[in-house]
Amino acid sequence: MAADKGKDPTGGNGRQAASRNDILFGFASENTAKVSELSPLALAFVGDAVHNLYVRTRLAQTGGRARDMHLDTCEQVRAQAQAKAALELMPQLSAEEKRIYLRGRNAKSANVPKHAEVGEYRSATGFEALLGFLYLTARRDRLYELLDAASRFQDG
Repeated sequence: MAADKGKDPTGGNGRQAASRNDILFGFASENTAKVSELSPLALAFVGDAVHNLYVRTRLAQTGGRARDMHLDTCEQVRAQAQAKAALELMPQLSAEEKRIYLRGRNAKSANVPKHAEVGEYRSATGFEALLGFLYLTARRDRLYELLDAASRFQDG
């Protein structure tokens, strides 16, 4: 503990670190404006992790071999699957959710995975940005609603 004296509380990047509760469970819902200030790629970064954890947890509940669960997870979180989910979910999105999706979709990313088309990758980024936004604004019911619907598109 003594070694922490004088340590930069911003982690060296000039930004105040979030509390442990903020990191694991998202910002409080009244911080929507703060979350909206994040870059769409930062929202997608969080949304990718949320989607991955959701799929992994869902598969773990069904049981099976770890390798099979891993392969199923990869199949469900790949860009093509996320782009398909985004397309199917579009009519169900609110104006605000469509705006977040479009910010993510239109964000310029440095690279595209070798197994995805540019359009699919951008659509998947929009989907992930929306998931990240919902997670960080603590809109859990809506987040689960969209994740459950996306899973049904994968299963059906």
